[in-house]
Amino acid sequence: MLDKVINVRVTEEEKRDLILQAEVAGTSLSSLVRKRSLHRPILAATDLQMIRELRRLGGLLKHLHASPSLDPDASSLLLQAIRRKIEEIGQ
Repeated sequence: MLDKVINVRVTEEEKRDLILQAEVAGTSLSSLVRKRSLHRPILAATDLQMIRELRRLGGLLKHLHASPSLDPDASSLLLQAIRRKIEEIGQ
């Protein structure tokens, strides 16, 4: 339960920057500052959408992988590329 408050002083410019970062990440200012201070990853909402879409495409590609009309080596390379991109975004 989040029931404790910590007051932190920042400049007006720092506050604007933090608010902008929180908006880009699709999270609250409190959540952003908490995650940053505890060294937790912050994924922007667009990153999460991209990961979901890549996973969806990977799932569809797995179905095509078994199809005789698709080169299995090519589909395997595509699946590996999708996995790498998901890992890259998640870092």
